[in-house]
Amino acid sequence: MEWTKFNTHGESSNHAFEVMCNVLFESWCKSEYKDNLKYFSFVNGSGGDGGVEAYGVLNSGEVIGVQSKWFPDKMEDTQFNQIEKSFNTAIKVIPEITRYIVCIPRDFTSKKVVKNGEIAKNTEENKWIKLVKTFKDSNPSVSVELWDETTIQAKVMKPEAMGCYKYWFDNTEVFDAEIVNSFERAVNGWAKTKYIPDLYSTGYIHDKLEVFAGNYNVIKKRYNGVKKILSIFESLKKAYVDILKLKYPEKEKSIVENIKLDIAVLNEWISRFKIIEKIIVDGVEIEEDFVDERIKLNCTVSDLKDCSLYYHHYSHFTPVIEILENVVDDVFECCQILNSGFDNRIIFLGNQGTGKTAGIIAEANTLLQEKSHLPILVRAKDFTVGDNWLSILVKTLGLPNTWSDRELLRALENAALLRNKLHDHGHSINIQPKCLICIDGIEEAASWSFWEERIEETKAYEKDFAGIKFVFLSRPYVFRDYYKRDYRHCFCRMPGYGDVSVAELFDKYIGYYNIDLDGNRWIKGMLRTPMALKLFCDIYKNSKVGSLPKNSVVITKLFQEKIKSVENVYRKAGKETDNQSMVKSTLIMVATMLVDKSELSYDEIYSACKEPIKSHLEDILKFVEEEGFIYSRQIQMDDFSIPETLYSWGMQPAFDYLIARKLFDAVKAHKTIETEYTNGIYQMLSLVVIEEDKKLLFQYPNIKLSDDVKFDLVCYALANTSVEIASDYRDYVKSLMNYSPDEFREIFDRIILLTSNVPNHPLGSILLDEFLREFDSSAQRDIWWSIPTYLKDNYDADWRCYTEIDTTNIKLSNDEDYLGLPLILVWRLSSVDNDVRHECRGKLTEWGINNSKQFFKLFTHCVDINDEQIVEDIFSVAYGIALGQNVQDEYLNSLSNWIMENVFSDEGLVRYENVVVRYYCTGIVKIAICKEVCDKGVESKLIPPYTYQASIMPACEEAFDAKRMSGYGPIDYDLARETLIK
Repeated sequence: MEWTKFNTHGESSNHAFEVMCNVLFESWCKSEYKDNLKYFSFVNGSGGDGGVEAYGVLNSGEVIGVQSKWFPDKMEDTQFNQIEKSFNTAIKVIPEITRYIVCIPRDFTSKKVVKNGEIAKNTEENKWIKLVKTFKDSNPSVSVELWDETTIQAKVMKPEAMGCYKYWFDNTEVFDAEIVNSFERAVNGWAKTKYIPDLYSTGYIHDKLEVFAGNYNVIKKRYNGVKKILSIFESLKKAYVDILKLKYPEKEKSIVENIKLDIAVLNEWISRFKIIEKIIVDGVEIEEDFVDERIKLNCTVSDLKDCSLYYHHYSHFTPVIEILENVVDDVFECCQILNSGFDNRIIFLGNQGTGKTAGIIAEANTLLQEKSHLPILVRAKDFTVGDNWLSILVKTLGLPNTWSDRELLRALENAALLRNKLHDHGHSINIQPKCLICIDGIEEAASWSFWEERIEETKAYEKDFAGIKFVFLSRPYVFRDYYKRDYRHCFCRMPGYGDVSVAELFDKYIGYYNIDLDGNRWIKGMLRTPMALKLFCDIYKNSKVGSLPKNSVVITKLFQEKIKSVENVYRKAGKETDNQSMVKSTLIMVATMLVDKSELSYDEIYSACKEPIKSHLEDILKFVEEEGFIYSRQIQMDDFSIPETLYSWGMQPAFDYLIARKLFDAVKAHKTIETEYTNGIYQMLSLVVIEEDKKLLFQYPNIKLSDDVKFDLVCYALANTSVEIASDYRDYVKSLMNYSPDEFREIFDRIILLTSNVPNHPLGSILLDEFLREFDSSAQRDIWWSIPTYLKDNYDADWRCYTEIDTTNIKLSNDEDYLGLPLILVWRLSSVDNDVRHECRGKLTEWGINNSKQFFKLFTHCVDINDEQIVEDIFSVAYGIALGQNVQDEYLNSLSNWIMENVFSDEGLVRYENVVVRYYCTGIVKIAICKEVCDKGVESKLIPPYTYQASIMPACEEAFDAKRMSGYGPIDYDLARETLIK
């Protein structure tokens, strides 16, 4: 091989050679072992010499490893000693190794005749043979093989390694530079106005991509989870061994047998998790079948507690029981962390203005800076029928069309591995670098079906190109039936508020744009999405906000003002008179022309113009491009042709708004709408008509829409319209909520959750509170609100739902009103999922510590909810706040007074006859007494026995005359009888 042409892509020859050999080794393993290859891992550079740079694990548990040594010159004893050291380390670290491959970039010198006709015995080949014999003598089960220059050259040319030769020996391509340049073109071009690095905060997209691609935080979490489970298993085994030393009576021998069976089960799971532990450290994705299983043990807690030896050998049984009570949940929780839930695709669905583009660009920027995964940004609308994955990547990266798709994907895998230099991050774990191909804005593409086909195709690359992953971003209406698709697990429905909530971004944006709100803090709650926030800041930057009507921050009003402000800037530059609106007219004209086309040439736009726009067209187009409304690119058929400029829309929501404005005039004029428009346009139209005509879009007879689209548009309009108009639809929304559990959950997700951060919003959490309180029992309400979707055997049930109630993305700010998002979290305390309850209690406690007055109002509002679980949890939160180091005296005084009046009063002793509630209340009042904010004299009322007034004691009259004596154990019967007598 021509090592003088070896393209290290800016890295050291040693590192580049290692990466190349690792990729060849991976391709060879997949070809050699096929389905028998269970895992593959790259480990070079993860900290310390583990003896291998990559390895494969077979289904049998055997390991195949590779070690690469950049020894291009004649090898002496020092180099052979290095190989021996690496081999011994590999055997020590990975004792399951059965095949060890050494890669060297040269062919060994063999036997030759020297002086006096003797045969040389100290050649490289002799030394290698001698070294292999040493390995065989010490480790007879391990096969040691050499991949020399000739072997490596043959591997590079194999079909399964297509692309390797071009990447490493074709000096015309430098992928690192091409990919960085491609990213910069996107940031400075079509994404210019959508991403401001100084203002970005990590959000939903970042969190999901952490799991999808793998990063140090996720891998560390998985590693700690596995270590915890292994510790639990070992502790349980030890406790079982101790308990087996006891002498059991003959009739209880079954317990002994079950324990022995469980030890065998534990050994099997320990073996599984030890394998998992190793591959997690190397950052490999887990694909074990047992990850979806629950551990099944034969011995139960009740078996042990019923054992005759339990009370005599309490110290033997207690450790086992303590572990058994939680082990199934602990293992299940760990397995959930291990299972990413995705394949090689992830598809983000988010409504317009929710920050999808900003989120993925920010993530790509982070990855490029960290030198971890390698991102490629693709604009979906630039490609259509006739393109394929090869042409998409070649055009995006600006590469010559000399690749096949598999060659290019293999080269991109190489580039990702090489770019990750695995410098010392201070981590004991590794990541597997991947190339992330990110496709943004599928809803803007000329053909949705084209991209659906490309998404389907990506699955075919999964097996052969584990280092390639695909990220898609789209509005939800493109994949309306996503939950019915066989790859539905790949979809991620973004929160309605966006990738990052406005509440989290607001102060940062206001400061960056130098805006004086002049007391208008209500604006923070009224701006729904990051797009709306940015529009507001564009309009009012470097100025003081005066008195504004509440409907002025509706997204359609913001676009209206944005276009006005842009027009004013153009006028102030002396480009047009006060009576002219050339910018607005040009935007409407271009938007109208782009309804049926993805791009327009300058000549096409020019021919559609009239004076005076025609004379100023070039200047106007340049101006609106700088403002982000349109985007241009140049194409050239060949080196000798004149470049041509093509224009497309740059700010899709603005395009949707302008077309919607035109449609509104047609709708009001009762014209039939012939053209099929995207849902994004109809969303804007639905908002325009409800704001200006106070109607819902489906009420116009000349608009023909399917039922699904109608429902989508109703939800969008009501969630985004002004508060004043929304109040008129309160009863209408409530009627929709009563239709079915599934429709109620859709309303919650699309309207209630999005409006609940607005104080006293008529369609927010107050409406939810009113609706849920109307159920006569918590059991009835649970079907609608508390149980998860897709329960087993409920396919034909009337209450089957597709929408999961999800409040995990709710973040409570310190200025949150108690009747907003905190109220929703209180209702979520009724969940049947204890993890959800735990999360909600934590959020409410943290918020309550900083907002004790607001929490007290929330507490008094919710303690009469007819759900014992909610009541217990809200008392526990109240107690948690009272335990705080800096708890306010006013809070303790108000709460303790309320408790004495409502819990330990005559009626309260009956209403809150709950030992858990009384425990929390007693603790709160005692804290108040200790801090001298409550009278010490009330302490006697906290201590049982309590005195009940017989007149208010509820009793079952039939019970006084009951004759039945059977069916009760002695303790239950005596307690019941004693209670009735007293």
